[in-house]
Amino acid sequence: MDLTLLFAAYFVLLLLVGLFFRSVGSERSFILADTQLSFPLLVATVVSTFYGASALIGGVSIANQTGLGVLWFILPFYSGNIFLMWLLPRIKGDRFTLPDFLGGFYDNRVVVSSSLLLAVLCLVPESIIAGGRLLELTTSLSFNSSMLLFSVVVVFYTLLGGMRSVVVSDFLQLGFMLLSLLILLPYLLSAGPGSLPHEFLNPVSLMDPQEILVWCVLLFFLPITSSPIYQRIFASAPSVDLRKAILLSIVVWMLIDSVVVLSGLVSIQYGLDDPDQAIFAVGSNLLPPILQAVFYIGLLSAIMSTADSFLHAGASSLSHDLFRRFSDDDRFLVPFSRLMVFSLGFLSLLLALYLQRIIPALIFLSTVWTSGILVPILSALFSIRLSSSAAFSSILCGSLAAVFWHFLPLAAVDPLFIGLSCSLISASVVNKFT
Repeated sequence: MDLTLLFAAYFVLLLLVGLFFRSVGSERSFILADTQLSFPLLVATVVSTFYGASALIGGVSIANQTGLGVLWFILPFYSGNIFLMWLLPRIKGDRFTLPDFLGGFYDNRVVVSSSLLLAVLCLVPESIIAGGRLLELTTSLSFNSSMLLFSVVVVFYTLLGGMRSVVVSDFLQLGFMLLSLLILLPYLLSAGPGSLPHEFLNPVSLMDPQEILVWCVLLFFLPITSSPIYQRIFASAPSVDLRKAILLSIVVWMLIDSVVVLSGLVSIQYGLDDPDQAIFAVGSNLLPPILQAVFYIGLLSAIMSTADSFLHAGASSLSHDLFRRFSDDDRFLVPFSRLMVFSLGFLSLLLALYLQRIIPALIFLSTVWTSGILVPILSALFSIRLSSSAAFSSILCGSLAAVFWHFLPLAAVDPLFIGLSCSLISASVVNKFT
């Protein structure tokens, strides 16, 4: 089924959102939407920011490969958000970004290094890969051309509008995403997963213990190390109850994940060679053509809502936390932010062309970021005395060790544990002598 015209209309809608809801003037407007995010907009943008290509397409892919092992991809994330709710009083403040927040505890070295590391995390190759797969499946475009088109649309409506257009588009995209999953749910329940092999019903049968531990660490600490969530906390209106917003987000995520898990289990019977195609196979096999169109728009919405949020977060940090330290003229901050959205989008496209798979791209970027940033963030949030030199060495050693071990592993140990170990050891040693 060729959905070229439908997707074209959808892309035009997003570009119009970027044009008509653009942030005008100040840096605060572009980065924080003038700190006026209402409760509904905050919930919508938090939910859709975290549930995109990795959660939907990647989650169904994991369920297709490991059955109920996908629970290790879901439950630690819920626990991490509950942990975040407890920490919220320590985070709220007049800040712009996560590195800016760390600047209240450490010196400029930590702010600049965490901003540069954040730019790596905010690359979105997994979203571009997922968007490319979807457009390739439903239009006449090739995979590479599909990834290029997806990148162009996301980049331009994000750089046009800033936080305001990102949040409004997230609100619309969440509506499309929920509608598509509601349409799919009765067909999933009617089809059922069938008779599954026993190992698919055991959460630990098809996953290595180290792999389970990696998912638990990455997903548990994702909320408190995620720059987009900090930006949304700082952008929320003073009257918004942040804990209720996070709690409602968890409830919505649980509803979405019930469809994700069931989709993955149903897709097992199709015997797919590429598990990344599982959610597309479910839609094309179960839904009639007209509902397939709605379903694919919902999938595309989920993918784009994550991409725009992370591109905007990375660009905002590079502008506020890095460029500001080299320029005293505030007139250039917003143009520089827009330039960084474009640059991060371009680098993400190059990385997507290289990686070609969703979950490996997600794991690599998350591992590098978590390895470098976790120790300084926990030290700041729990008031553990850590010198700026120790925090800087922790970021540098942790992230570089994770990258080195990813490409040149010397033993069968995951790069996450090597990176975190180096980060903690370097912080402890340097802190002792400073």
